Amino acid sequence: MSVLERYLVHSKEGFVDFHLEEFSDDDESDEENENEIRTSNNNRNNHAAELDILEELCHSPISNPRCFSIDVGAWGNDDTVNDTDDHQYINNAMVESIQRVFHHFAENQILWKTLDLHSVQDHATRSIGRLVETSSRLSLFREMEISIVSFAQNIDGIFTGIEQNQRLELLEIHMQGDAFSEADAFSLERLLTTTKTLRTLRICGVMNLRLESLGRGLAANTTLDSLSIDLSSAVDNDSLNTLFSTLATHPSLQFLEMTASNACRESFVKGLNTLLSFSKSLEHLSLSNFHENGRLALEEVSDGLQQSRSLKVIETYSALRGDTNMSTIFQLLPDCPTLERLYFYEQCIEQQDLEKLKSMKRLDKPVTLFLSAHIINYLAKTIQEVLHCHPEIQLIAHDLGKAGKSLKHLCDLNLHGRYLLDRNVPLSLWPHVLQKCATKEDVLYFFLKGPAFAAR
Repeated sequence: MSVLERYLVHSKEGFVDFHLEEFSDDDESDEENENEIRTSNNNRNNHAAELDILEELCHSPISNPRCFSIDVGAWGNDDTVNDTDDHQYINNAMVESIQRVFHHFAENQILWKTLDLHSVQDHATRSIGRLVETSSRLSLFREMEISIVSFAQNIDGIFTGIEQNQRLELLEIHMQGDAFSEADAFSLERLLTTTKTLRTLRICGVMNLRLESLGRGLAANTTLDSLSIDLSSAVDNDSLNTLFSTLATHPSLQFLEMTASNACRESFVKGLNTLLSFSKSLEHLSLSNFHENGRLALEEVSDGLQQSRSLKVIETYSALRGDTNMSTIFQLLPDCPTLERLYFYEQCIEQQDLEKLKSMKRLDKPVTLFLSAHIINYLAKTIQEVLHCHPEIQLIAHDLGKAGKSLKHLCDLNLHGRYLLDRNVPLSLWPHVLQKCATKEDVLYFFLKGPAFAAR
């Protein structure tokens, strides 16, 4: 049995993954990675074995290919390879071998779902750029995930030619360091301008993103429906304002995930209000992992929330500050006709703020609420009182711990229509409600024993 055959195993679903990376011979994770091809890179001699596997890959039948993953920086990166020329030789040999494999895939119409290129070595960035260019020219992958840790400067360009990929639907970029160059910004702009297929773009950690170029690309783009962008290094207020204005008029953007810039907090808040007020397509806004001084209070974006006519979901992860966010959002909800799901994974939710909800007028429609498990358990009594007063609040609760069964039962009841009990609802509807609640005998008992049925 060849080396390739030992590591080429189809998943139960029939897919095949390929992982070429640093891998220990005594690794005990074979069962967890049974659907992967892996090679060992423990010493200098394994370089030849890696080339053999790549060569054999050109002659092996592959069906249902899924993920092609390469740790580019692992090649020749051990104590026995100290010479820079050796590094260069190994990198060139490996890249050329992988390029031959890519051409083989293209010639035989072996089209993959995902290309995953990652590295923590400065010397590997150019190699990644060559592989991105080749795979893009051949349109082999529907998704590209590029993860780089590199502080090398004056890189020629990692994403040169990426706009040639006629199948690309998702591009995910994770970077630490200075590897993202002006040439990369131009390549990204050109991709956004010319693509007919790209639907998802995720950019995280890029320190020198060049918002002007990104904004021009987004202004010309008509295909994106999902954008995740890290603005924590943004320092230019004008560029940030332009970016938000561009996003507000994007014709198809439905999901937007952002982090804030500490230095441009006022522009960020202003931009969010502009985005929410004018976007006709944005349905899901996610704000996450803000620096403490960059966090915002929901009342700061109240104008945008009230004027939005498309937003359905707002989601925050360590992005809020202040002690009135819950009462603020529930005061705004009657003026937010499309908003229906609230995810607040925050620690700044206070009991006094929740208490205010009990005296508020009930909402005209149900709203789904997610809170962190810590907050639910810590404020279980108050939350239960709020849910009792507002059956239209459908709290999704997991791992309640000390919160107890009573809160869980009330969550189930609210989730399955308790807010309809005091309205003129035909009895013929209740079999459907009860059927949904049938997983819990005590929930059924509540409905059958309760005063709503007793009065009818």
